[in-house]
Amino acid sequence: MKHRLVMSAMMVVMLIAMAVMVIMPPQADSAPLMTRSALTVTQIAKTGTAVTLTAANVDGNKFINNGKTWFELANAAGETITATFVTTITYEGLAVADLVVAVEDATTKYIGPFSTVAFNQGGTGADADYVYVDYTYVTTLTGATVGAFKFE
Repeated sequence: MKHRLVMSAMMVVMLIAMAVMVIMPPQADSAPLMTRSALTVTQIAKTGTAVTLTAANVDGNKFINNGKTWFELANAAGETITATFVTTITYEGLAVADLVVAVEDATTKYIGPFSTVAFNQGGTGADADYVYVDYTYVTTLTGATVGAFKFE
């Protein structure tokens, strides 16, 4: 009798779950895709070049990388900002960790150069030669400016 009661209770739970699935079908991944802003990579001349910085994008940035590309993050946001440079390779079945750099308030850091093997997105897609960078912050990214430059 006890066994039948447990089985009956399980059946009721399953029927309720199935009813919920019919009423509220699973949603497709509704999280918006990140829209990264592309940074223009400035060629540094021997005579000197001003790198134009732009506001960091809350959805991340990307820049073309030739293996000699550097990234600049000037932080005036009032808090530490963490820049994460996404790696794309595995070694012996283990994913290579992303490069994570903390940039304290009122600080500018120059990061790079970036290996094309480890950081370029690869493949044949539109972003194959790009490095992706994401930002982590507590309250605001306002005041953070970024740029990319290269030496040849």
